[in-house]
Amino acid sequence: MNKPVDSKYSVLVADDAPFIREIILNFLSVGTSFEVVAEAENGQEAVEKCMELKPDLVILDIVMPVMSGLDAIIKLRELEFTSPVLACSTNHTEYVVSQALSSGFNDFLQKPFQREALVKRLTSLIEKSK
Repeated sequence: MNKPVDSKYSVLVADDAPFIREIILNFLSVGTSFEVVAEAENGQEAVEKCMELKPDLVILDIVMPVMSGLDAIIKLRELEFTSPVLACSTNHTEYVVSQALSSGFNDFLQKPFQREALVKRLTSLIEKSK
């Protein structure tokens, strides 16, 4: 996943809370190598947009209406979507994290999170995917 020096990695953000999507957009909009190219408010919309846009990275909330993040990641992997997907949730029990990672997520980030933690996690996912 090599990009030209002036190019940014495309990110899809899926969360049912508009304010969380806005926070992530603001975190990534300045001074990072990431650009939010699409948003989704549920898992089904996230799957559709991922398959259409093929973003470099996906940030996916676990608890969403219509289709959960867990169901969405399973569907994405069934459809052979290979880009890294970061799970985000306020529920970070060992069971939830384990379930997320075994379902196909590449990493897990607990909400609320700081900008630096998000950028560091996304950068790590890109490095691992090269």
